[in-house]
Amino acid sequence: MIRNSLNFVVSLIVNNRKIIGTTHDTEIVKNIKNKWSRCWGKVRVSKENAKDVKIFRAIRKKDFLKFGGFDPRYGYADDQTFWFKYKIKPHIAENTICYHRNPENLKGVFKQSRWIGASIENKLLNIQILKYFIPIFLIILSPIMIPILAVRKAYKINDLEILIPWMIIFMAARYFGSIFGVSRNIYLGINYR
Repeated sequence: MIRNSLNFVVSLIVNNRKIIGTTHDTEIVKNIKNKWSRCWGKVRVSKENAKDVKIFRAIRKKDFLKFGGFDPRYGYADDQTFWFKYKIKPHIAENTICYHRNPENLKGVFKQSRWIGASIENKLLNIQILKYFIPIFLIILSPIMIPILAVRKAYKINDLEILIPWMIIFMAARYFGSIFGVSRNIYLGINYR
């Protein structure tokens, strides 16, 4: 039985003082009929990988303020602040669904990927001299990486029908959006939209 997700994730916090925050156990894409949204995949979080979710969908206000709220330096992943900083994971509200809307055009795909790319935390990006060459290296690899990533993503979402041409075009927008975001973070220190 699927519960009223919003009420349930909040009630868990209200009724149990030990729970700081909660998250859903399933996240489904609502606008899956759009070809660009479809390329992201239909299910963002499944019951099988819910235990790996570090995103807080509801959090006790006093704890949110006590820990200083979401940290903007995490950019796209700011809703995972409590995991990154304090290793606090949200309590999974079983049998709850969160609906998500993916970008529906290539400009949106690029911008979302740019934001995600700018927020990437990678040990290679901490090596001063090396990090400046990463965007250039990724651009050089793009003719090889884009088709490989497109095929891999089509298999992952079990939708080979969308592979040619949509997934390849989608993956090019994601790939270059991510490179642009990584570059903005490295060269300008920008990790937001």
